[in-house]
Amino acid sequence: MPNTHAPWPLQTAVLDSCQDGLVHAAGLDVAGPPESVLYSPGVQTQFGVPHTVA
Repeated sequence: MPNTHAPWPLQTAVLDSCQDGLVHAAGLDVAGPPESVLYSPGVQTQFGVPHTVA
């Protein structure tokens, strides 16, 4: 489904805590804090009509 949006307005953030098992569940071992933490208050998105991709 095609969509369009303006660039995400990203801001730096501080990570207080993280309980994430998604990366480990994907078979990746990651240790230590993240390289970067970003936050976005959101962005308006417009979705188009779904179509089959060959």
